[in-house]
Amino acid sequence: MGPLSAVTQAMREGARTAPEIERATGLSRSTISAVLGHLVDSGYLASSRDSSACTSCAMHCSHEGATCGRGLTTLTLKAPGPKH
Repeated sequence: MGPLSAVTQAMREGARTAPEIERATGLSRSTISAVLGHLVDSGYLASSRDSSACTSCAMHCSHEGATCGRGLTTLTLKAPGPKH
C-alpha cells in the first residue's frame, strides 16, 4: 500500500489528526504532510483548527505547553480519496 492509500485508509478508519495518522500508518511526518497537502490541493480534504485543543503546531500536535499557539488541526475527507 502506498502512502496516499495508507493515509486515506487511516482516515476512513477514524484518524482525524496528523499524529493519529502517524500512529496508524507508521509513516514519517514529512510523508504525511506531503500526502495531506496533496489531498487539500486536490479538494479531497477539509481541515479545521481548534486553538484550544493544544498549543503545538497544527500538523504535528504532540505535546502540551508548546508556544506556537496554532492549535490542533482536525482533518476530514470530503470525498472518497483517490485510490493509488
